[in-house]
Amino acid sequence: MPTAGDGFLLRELDVEAVAAVLDDLAPAGLLEVRLLGGALSRAPENAGVAGSIAAPYSVFYGGPASPGLPAKLAEIRERLSPYWAGDQLTASARDVDLASIFGADWERLEGVRRAYDPEGQIVTRR
Repeated sequence: MPTAGDGFLLRELDVEAVAAVLDDLAPAGLLEVRLLGGALSRAPENAGVAGSIAAPYSVFYGGPASPGLPAKLAEIRERLSPYWAGDQLTASARDVDLASIFGADWERLEGVRRAYDPEGQIVTRR
């Protein structure tokens, strides 16, 4: 069964905002909030640019593909956007701002890409 979903990191958890989304979730069938922190918040030595996640929570929402699902995903994103703390590569079906994910390391990554792929032959959606 085809599905679609979206997600991002949260800087704080507003239980009332999440409850409001749950009260009107359809046609999405899933809302997942994960507590992060602990080892995820600490980058091990030589971990690279994606060695840790600074946000305390992540949210993912989605459901079976249906005509009303894209609008519902956008609505949920809008309702929770005041708590947005960055995008996640693995949780979003839409284009994301890679600079928001990698922060200060983004320019370093772009430099590596320019040095090793100056003609832009390596292409990826993410």
